Amino acid sequence: MIGRDDAGELRRLAHAVADLVVDHHLGPATSSPGRRARPEDLAWLDEPAPRGPTPADVVLPQVVDGILPHLVKADHPRSFAGVPGPADPVAALADAVATGLNLTTVNWALAAGPSQVELVTARWLAAALGMPAGSGGVFTSGGSVANLTAVAVARDRLGPPPHDRVPVVYLGEQAHPGVGRALRVLGFAPAQTRVLPCDDDRLVPDAVRAAVDADRAAGRRPLMLVATAGTTNTGTVDPLAELARVCRDEGLWFHVDGAFGAAAALGSTGSPLLDGLSEADSVAVDPHKWMFQPFGLGCLLLRDPGALAETFHLGSDYLAAMHDPGQSRDLGASGIEYTRPFRAFRLWFSIKVHGLDAVRDAVDRGLALASHLAAEVRRRPGFELLTGPRLAVVCFTHRAAGRDAPAHRRISDLLLDQSPGSLLLPTLVAGRPCFRACTTNPRTTEQDLDTLLDHVDRLAVAGLAGHGGPSGSREER
Repeated sequence: MIGRDDAGELRRLAHAVADLVVDHHLGPATSSPGRRARPEDLAWLDEPAPRGPTPADVVLPQVVDGILPHLVKADHPRSFAGVPGPADPVAALADAVATGLNLTTVNWALAAGPSQVELVTARWLAAALGMPAGSGGVFTSGGSVANLTAVAVARDRLGPPPHDRVPVVYLGEQAHPGVGRALRVLGFAPAQTRVLPCDDDRLVPDAVRAAVDADRAAGRRPLMLVATAGTTNTGTVDPLAELARVCRDEGLWFHVDGAFGAAAALGSTGSPLLDGLSEADSVAVDPHKWMFQPFGLGCLLLRDPGALAETFHLGSDYLAAMHDPGQSRDLGASGIEYTRPFRAFRLWFSIKVHGLDAVRDAVDRGLALASHLAAEVRRRPGFELLTGPRLAVVCFTHRAAGRDAPAHRRISDLLLDQSPGSLLLPTLVAGRPCFRACTTNPRTTEQDLDTLLDHVDRLAVAGLAGHGGPSGSREER
């Protein structure tokens, strides 16, 4: 291990790493978001653990030359797959401070400063999303854990059901798979989950009421509704205000999975789409998606953050001396993790340095880019718009690719090799193969989107010419 006598070596390594990070964030965009690796490209890593030291100035070039080239950069301005995470470099540097100083938010007694930063930042985020005064929450590793935490709190806050009444949770068929996984982890059987059909990807309030009525009539106990603010596939927002009324009328806990889309409430043009978000009992949001934070930062916000400790605080003789009774300031007792990193620091630092208005402007930029892309798809012959813009997601296809899913995959593979390259993945919308583009990266330009469509058009038409007709045309006839 490096000791005090090695200060010079450590400083040189720190400067080299800092240069690497800054060059990544502020350097010119490469011609492609990356490349797909072959197993043989990384075979050199399959070695026995070294028994002796290797100089850091030898290891770091191995990282730069042998590992980093073999990935697809989610934060690249021409990466339109998933929900890209263009991390703010200021937040990344704050994360380096939190990690480098080995800071934790395990409890108030040991980490009052970091704990207070996390509590304040959660309140900032809740207020920015329009939640009522007094709302707050806890930061997590991502939306999956935030949703799992919400289900656990809802189950406990609404009280244990009578033994002869089985609790039931309701969600839409477009809900993120992480919600179903959270229910399974917490012991909910498949028969306790109602996955309801959607209309144009949106939950139907009357369908929720009907399912609740049916379960009550069968002697079951309706417990919780999980709505989605920004589905991953199409960016659709459930009718939150109407669903909130259903939950109030039926006595359900109203949880909104806004891991992707809740951030649109910060934008001046996106906030009307989130009407009803403020009425949720709990909201999951991922700052590492549309709030430009490094990966590994989710958050669960609640109207009553004290409910967290009611679910998760478990005392012990050893920990009693460090507990902060009645204050709900012990974050290690407010979620699944006890020992936990100082995750919130990156978001707090980013907001302090840039201000919330800068985040709002960046969110608005993503919405504007999606509108531009949708308009271009409508304008260009050969293209067909299937959905969007919905938040920052646009789903479209090219008629030359027909309904042939392999043709869409081939075009997707070839796009990375273009100059400039783009990452665009295929999906299905109402059973139809298409492309899904997400425009949350504020560094993306309108020219990037126009070039993307140019390449898709050329590749689709070339595939048509090369195969004597649209791939899959036999199916269409």
